[in-house]
Amino acid sequence: MKVLIVLVLAFLLCSLADAKKKKNGNKKKQSLKVCDPPLWNHELVDNWPLAGVLNTTQPKFELVVKRIGDDGRYIPKKQYGVVVRTRNGRGKILKMTGYYIFLDVEGNPDPNCTSLGYFKGSKLRKAGVPTVQPKCSGPLIMDRTGLRAVKRAGGGKWRAPRCGNIIMRAIVLAADGKQYHDNDSVDPQYQLLTKILRPATSD
Repeated sequence: MKVLIVLVLAFLLCSLADAKKKKNGNKKKQSLKVCDPPLWNHELVDNWPLAGVLNTTQPKFELVVKRIGDDGRYIPKKQYGVVVRTRNGRGKILKMTGYYIFLDVEGNPDPNCTSLGYFKGSKLRKAGVPTVQPKCSGPLIMDRTGLRAVKRAGGGKWRAPRCGNIIMRAIVLAADGKQYHDNDSVDPQYQLLTKILRPATSD
């Protein structure tokens, strides 16, 4: 009889442990859900107007992923710095009051590579430091609405996934009250607010 009681208690304890483990696992998955970008109600314009048509036009802003070369190859699970900055060109430099960076899948998604990685904002509490919404994997948001415009703001971090081809895009809110983005119809070399990122182990 005592043996039976011990076995029943052991079974109950194991069941409770499994339930707790599943609950914690669900919490972890929920904590990395993708959230919506900020609702900036401003005109959307090309970052590089008439790119490839007129050689007199220039891009206004650029997305930079630090320590990743021009080939866009990332090391799985490695952490990379990301930032948006103003391009120094001819004429008056256009400053920014905010930006957000988000992630998407390139091409047909691989069922074995469902993660896009995730962003990490700064722990600092000051204007111009990018943040991530609570319990979100993205987007990475820098918002200085109502404050002085800047050429460059503090960056955030992107933790690369285990595998998969990723598109990282930025949309910039400029001091002229417009939102700047990449025109998908132009050649990739002119899309400076877009990065195609592939694992270093892929073909």
